[in-house]
Amino acid sequence: MKQKSREGGNSRPLMFFDQEPLRDRDNVRLTHQNMLPTPHVGYVTEDEFDLQFSDIFDQLKAYAAGTPIQKINP
Repeated sequence: MKQKSREGGNSRPLMFFDQEPLRDRDNVRLTHQNMLPTPHVGYVTEDEFDLQFSDIFDQLKAYAAGTPIQKINP
């Protein structure tokens, strides 16, 4: 994980995990300080798309307010 981003920090893009969903709370991809796991969305119905992004938006709002919800590695 030594690749430099345009912003000067360390970054390495990952498209997916070997096994999804990733449930091992000790996995470096969840615990590393430079990793930000985000959900992967494949094909879904419009209703499911609305539901998923509503949940994601709620999680982002809570994180921005300093009260994260649905944390895997608290």
